Amino acid sequence: MQPRGGGTGDPLDLTRLTCTNLAIRLKILLKDLPPGEALGFIVRRDQRDTIEPFSRSGYPVRANQLGRNEYLVRMEREKSRSDDGPGPGPTDGYRE
Repeated sequence: MQPRGGGTGDPLDLTRLTCTNLAIRLKILLKDLPPGEALGFIVRRDQRDTIEPFSRSGYPVRANQLGRNEYLVRMEREKSRSDDGPGPGPTDGYRE
């Protein structure tokens, strides 16, 4: 799945944000992200620590170093069980 970015397919450049504003912006962007979709963006090295806690909240984080001080980050919203529909029922797989 291609990461969403700035609407053009390019990753968002979030390098000018403070760490606090980055966290706020990510919460807003990720809230509207459908399950299974990804968000792509670029951050500075010092901002990378700000995004790590999101991985413990159902948003796996992958960061690839672009330059000395920049990382291309991909965050995906995990599908939860409720997103996949109902699980097996009590009689699924049961034969008389």
